[in-house]
Amino acid sequence: MSGRESSEGRKLAEAVGEFEIHVWRVELEQPAVVVDGLRGLLAEDELARASRFYFEEHRRRFIVARAALRRILGRYLGLDPDRVAFSYEPKGKPAIAGGSDMDLQFNVTHTDDLALYAVTRGRPVGIDVELRREMPEALRIARRFFTADEVDWLRDHRPEERSDAFLTLWTRKEAYVKAIGEGLSCPLNRIDVWESDEGSGHVREPEAGSPEERPWRFWDLSVGSEHMAALAVPEGPALFRSRCWLPAGDTESSTATTGRCGPADDVRPRDDLRDVREGRSR
Repeated sequence: MSGRESSEGRKLAEAVGEFEIHVWRVELEQPAVVVDGLRGLLAEDELARASRFYFEEHRRRFIVARAALRRILGRYLGLDPDRVAFSYEPKGKPAIAGGSDMDLQFNVTHTDDLALYAVTRGRPVGIDVELRREMPEALRIARRFFTADEVDWLRDHRPEERSDAFLTLWTRKEAYVKAIGEGLSCPLNRIDVWESDEGSGHVREPEAGSPEERPWRFWDLSVGSEHMAALAVPEGPALFRSRCWLPAGDTESSTATTGRCGPADDVRPRDDLRDVREGRSR
């Protein structure tokens, strides 16, 4: 492919404002004919990674996830998907190789058949999604990975609410450490994220003895009844946008359509955000 700018790419790039946060939702379970068409967008190293998955369904989902990332970023950069090049920070956080004129930054998360992509300009972003599930060992795990204040906050929840409360904190922590490029090498029990109000919060490291609090904004995202997700960006003005990436199923071009998500697929800040932060859930 030529790598020329497309009018579609230029149009979308112009629409990404300095304070905007775009979150894309991608369904990874796609028909074989779609997966085969998307495979051609991947680089050699990505195809090698795909081949190392033992189960076929994991290979297919990886191919869809990487192809979707290339198509999404290509729209912002005005590049054909196979011309998008990646670099990786020392602890594995992906970035656009060589940067971009618009200082485009992104982050990716996936679980089972759902992937979410966050895109911003000029500031780091992190996103995490987890399968919503019962966690009878939530308190035991929290004592290892959460701060003392967070453990107390979790303990205050009724047992039937505790799993969701645990995942609320866990996804915020994951989103934050992904945003700063540390991943799980950053001790989660030194990062305090539970004190936040209506989307704003402070990340504290109480065990490090530092009195400083770094202001960050968190969104607990609504992504359907089967998943829980969170997004983290440095504090500041923010405008949230939700989009869907939908393969068209064309086996030759593997084109994709985009647009606003439907009511069942929309990614948005959770309606019960304030109640969760006050230690209650609906």
